[in-house]
Amino acid sequence: MFVVLGMMLTIISATGINIWLKKRKTQDALNRLWPGLVWGTPNALVVSAIGYFAFGLSPTACFWVVLVGLTLAALTATTQERVARYLKYVFTLVTGAFFIVYFVEFGSAALSFAALQINVPLLLVAIWTGYSARKQQD
Repeated sequence: MFVVLGMMLTIISATGINIWLKKRKTQDALNRLWPGLVWGTPNALVVSAIGYFAFGLSPTACFWVVLVGLTLAALTATTQERVARYLKYVFTLVTGAFFIVYFVEFGSAALSFAALQINVPLLLVAIWTGYSARKQQD
């Protein structure tokens, strides 16, 4: 329940800033940095999990390196829509890679009831994100 409430608060906050950015008269680096931060964060979380499970890397260091890298890479895009679309695709891909690493690392335990409570919603979010990016492209 708290996960759902937290996600709803996050969505409301991000949507409010998205609306504010679109209503501004100027289109500057902030317009590209914001979606880089919003969509870079879930990417950094998943990549840090991959780094930890596959290579034993520090999740904290991995998270910050990836987040800063993706946010700075967002500055090279031409529009905030393009940043969001590309990072949504990246999220779908890294989540798929995460599941491969997770199943290799934990085997049949990855299909336990406790694991599925996290993995199934994460998989659904990744599928929705990929669909959203595809729909945004049309």
